[in-house]
Amino acid sequence: MARPPVHNEHAIFNERIGQPGCLPALWRIGLCALFLFAYPGSAMTMPEDKLVQLQLDDVHPLHGGQNMVISSDGTALSQIVVWRKDLSRLYEVRYKTRISPEVMGDLARLSKAAAAAEPPTPRAGFPDEPRPTITATFQSQKSLRLLKWANDQYPKFDSIYAVLLGQLERARHTTAIYEGPYDPRGLLD
Repeated sequence: MARPPVHNEHAIFNERIGQPGCLPALWRIGLCALFLFAYPGSAMTMPEDKLVQLQLDDVHPLHGGQNMVISSDGTALSQIVVWRKDLSRLYEVRYKTRISPEVMGDLARLSKAAAAAEPPTPRAGFPDEPRPTITATFQSQKSLRLLKWANDQYPKFDSIYAVLLGQLERARHTTAIYEGPYDPRGLLD
């Protein structure tokens, strides 16, 4: 017995399913998409989540320290903060430098690795123990906040922190853009 004529596209698709050796069109599309996204070297891979900003907050209110904000274009603003006895207050020197694309790539890679790492067990700090914070913000608006008490073991944090301290040391050898009393909002203005 002959089949009745087909009047819509869904019915055509349903007829094809019944034919021997015919893989439905949606299955073929799904398999192609699976292949393209499953293999990183394929033609269509998901876009990488780019690091937009990296911020180090490491100033102790009694002893000083350093802050740094790095934007996606490699512009870095740094604050070196010290306690000045003669002024009885915190004093800062601010620098503006450029971070190389290689270092930016390292920081992005290390930040993503730290996101997957297990953070140390939360605990209360000891008196006067510093607690530096690194905040990474990505293009997808996701952010990663890493905190570490000075006496804790946290290798993923330490790897990013070491790169940032190296960039701060490099900044010290450039011309300062500001010197004066410490302003905690200085890098955000």
